[in-house]
Amino acid sequence: MMSMGNVKTKVAALILIVILSCTALQGLALFTMEEEQSRPPIFYEFLDRTIDRIHEDTERNGSASWWAEAIVRGLLRMIDDPYSRFLDSSEYQDFLDDMIGTFGGVGVVITQEGDYSTVVRTLPDGPAEEAGVQPGDRIYSIDNEEVVGVGLQYVSHLLKGKVGTELDIVLLRNDVKEQVNITRDTIRVNTVESSLLEDHHGYVRISLFNEHTTRNLSQALYELQEKNIKGVILDLRDNPGGLLNQGIEVAKLLVPAGPVVHVEKRSGKMETYEAKGEGLPWPLVVLVNGGSASASEIVAGAVRDRQAGLIVGTQTYGKGSVQSVFGLGEGGLRITMANYLTPNREHIEGVGIRPDVLVYPKITDPQGARIETVPVVKTLRPGDQGKEVENLQRILLYLGFLSGEVAGVYDQDTEEAIREFQQLMGLSADGTADRETLSELNYALLAQVIPSAGDAQLEKALEMLKQKIQ
Repeated sequence: MMSMGNVKTKVAALILIVILSCTALQGLALFTMEEEQSRPPIFYEFLDRTIDRIHEDTERNGSASWWAEAIVRGLLRMIDDPYSRFLDSSEYQDFLDDMIGTFGGVGVVITQEGDYSTVVRTLPDGPAEEAGVQPGDRIYSIDNEEVVGVGLQYVSHLLKGKVGTELDIVLLRNDVKEQVNITRDTIRVNTVESSLLEDHHGYVRISLFNEHTTRNLSQALYELQEKNIKGVILDLRDNPGGLLNQGIEVAKLLVPAGPVVHVEKRSGKMETYEAKGEGLPWPLVVLVNGGSASASEIVAGAVRDRQAGLIVGTQTYGKGSVQSVFGLGEGGLRITMANYLTPNREHIEGVGIRPDVLVYPKITDPQGARIETVPVVKTLRPGDQGKEVENLQRILLYLGFLSGEVAGVYDQDTEEAIREFQQLMGLSADGTADRETLSELNYALLAQVIPSAGDAQLEKALEMLKQKIQ
């Protein structure tokens, strides 16, 4: 068993790596020159005494990595930046999968129905489709491990793995067990979807900005051009952002030559990114809402300021900062390292982008108040308050998980309602509204209201597009 002294030595080494990384990114000096020259620095003395005291009073025997993670989380809380945070190994891998856009898997989209992870659809020509997996199949076991009641996240984790490895999966189809053998393959996540709407108007939705988004958008626009479209609707609703460079490259496709965004480093240095082309050859309308953030706002801001199209929907989220993410141990660290401004040098942090045409979705709670989807950008926790929490409560009220008044404070009733929803969806039921929980809440809300209410924002976008063409 590792001694406490060895643990503290390894913790100090890991923390030093974090400090060097953070100071390099943010240009901060953690210690004065005198403190740097002291032996040992007071920082490490405090570290030793704190670990000793916690160990003695709580009998907590954590590994070096556990202590280091706890201290890093504490350091990040002191920064008081909602976007700087430590990512555990699972969160960091999910981030890499999202941004790279490829992973080893079987090619299924699953949802939670009761205790079962259930197949919604299989990806075309993917391993699951070739093995005969069908929509509606319920996953009973994976490699002889029963997965009933274990939750969607854990099942997704089991389905992912090294390309070329095999899985033995038992499915329930019409209450009859079916065994399939599937070999994992490279799964590519396409964040761009396109279709042809009425009167030859093109529709393109970007769900996230990953490494392949610009290329996939260019391909989608080319295919729509072959269909002789008259105009384009770009849907960025509930798109939380992603890679900065992809947001910039997408904006360059949409606007004529000139600035698309200004990035201001912590040092004060300003860097301007510019488009070189002519923009789109058709009229453009961009759909946004409160869930459109970061790279989505870079695109919307460029289109608005450069007058390359109309912005329709509701106020965007207002995330005007840029984060750098790098690996740390088995996890990762996300640190804010710059801010960005729109082409007209407007700061949008905490403000967002107001659309040219304000259109609310046709969603109201039993009291008649409007409901919007919750931005999937930051975790909401007990004690939080404000407009986002208020809207979260309205969704919970609408879905039947909460009763009583909507006060905009994440109280105990809200925490219990979130925990009940998480249990139903097979998520980690900790009562905290993390990114996955917020996404599932939005899906649950939209699944109930859109079929009956219609998409007022899309309808307005079509109307505005037709007016621009005329």
